[in-house]
Amino acid sequence: MFLGAYFSLETLSAAEDKQPQNAVRKEPAQDARAQMEALRQREELLRVRQRELQLLESRIDEKIRRLSQLETSVKAEIAMYRQISDERTKHLVKIYSSMKPNAAATLMNQMDIEVATEVFLGLKGEIAGGILAYMEPAKAAAITKRLMSSRKMSSSPAGGAAITAPAASADSPRDDRTDRPVTAQQPRTVAKAHARVKPARPWASPQASPQPAAQAQPAPPVAAEPQAAASPTDAPQVAAQTESPMIPLVQTTNQSEGQVE
Repeated sequence: MFLGAYFSLETLSAAEDKQPQNAVRKEPAQDARAQMEALRQREELLRVRQRELQLLESRIDEKIRRLSQLETSVKAEIAMYRQISDERTKHLVKIYSSMKPNAAATLMNQMDIEVATEVFLGLKGEIAGGILAYMEPAKAAAITKRLMSSRKMSSSPAGGAAITAPAASADSPRDDRTDRPVTAQQPRTVAKAHARVKPARPWASPQASPQPAAQAQPAPPVAAEPQAAASPTDAPQVAAQTESPMIPLVQTTNQSEGQVE
């Protein structure tokens, strides 16, 4: 009995010693499996996010392509609109150029200021100045201000001429033939007069260039020659020579006739 009890105790102790070793062996295996599972889940999550990013990138590319097409179409429409607007503006410029200044100014007073500015940019300086002279002072000043701030003013001769043209008042004199203010023509007349005056050319021929007037030189004093005493018979002849320069000729003629006789 003692031997059976002893062997049973040893068997129980041996079994108890083996159980912790098996538990220690099972724990590392379970940790490795859990780590592998976590890595697989992360990898799958990264794949899902990558697919979402690719889908989002494709959508962005599609939007960029559509925006590029829209930009191209908008640019084409803007170019067409500008072309049509330029053609209409040129047509208006031709119409207002053929009208009288007072009639054109009456229509310009009722026109939109933006359209009026575009028309003035296409007009010639003389025509634009004449129309501005007949327009209302407030409207003319507003158009002049817009012409100054316009980007086309530097390359358009009509803008600069229209700005420099003075606005005539109602009391200013007018020409009977053209019914335009007389003062509007004065600056151009003065400019033409200045343009006609040409400076003297330094290389011109001596005959064409004016010669300076010779200054009168004082005659050197001549010593008086001694004269012989006049005889009583020569006194009348000397007195006659001093009275008239024609007497010596008469006397010479009388003497020649006496010699012939």
